[in-house]
Amino acid sequence: DVNTTAGNAVSWLPNIIIALYTFIATFVVILHYDVVMAFIALLSAPFLLFASRFLMRKNREYRQKVLKINSRLMSYEAETFYNMDTIKSFGVMEHYSDGLRERQGEYRENTLAYNLFSIKTNIATSLVSTFVAMVAFGYCLFLLWSDKIAFGTMTLFLQQRTQLSNQFTALVNIIPNMLN
Repeated sequence: DVNTTAGNAVSWLPNIIIALYTFIATFVVILHYDVVMAFIALLSAPFLLFASRFLMRKNREYRQKVLKINSRLMSYEAETFYNMDTIKSFGVMEHYSDGLRERQGEYRENTLAYNLFSIKTNIATSLVSTFVAMVAFGYCLFLLWSDKIAFGTMTLFLQQRTQLSNQFTALVNIIPNMLN
């Protein structure tokens, strides 16, 4: 649909500007209070940048493979149904049924492989994010225990760290989402 494509193409620039502004503003707030906390909040950034490049390439490969198999499956189905009377008259229905099952099995296997890849990458990024959150929480507890910050400042740090992580993820995901 042309309207959907045009809307997505026009909306990506404001999305980038808003995400970038929010990311920078959040980072400056954290940096203002504590330099170490600011860098802990950015701890997952190198992993996400490295992983996003790999994931985009792998994601594109899986999508192309699944789309190619889907195209072959659809053309086989269309050809079979279009010529159903001829196939029945020659008594080769079993041959076409086997061919359809084979193509459906190939499609299912590749779709499941793509889903498994997506699950593994989501788990990996979640583990990294959880690790960074635990490091930030531990650092905040240390600062709180040593009376360098108050409980409200700890809450601010943790909330802003989450905001910073979310905005960084949004920035990293804008380009692949736009390409999709």
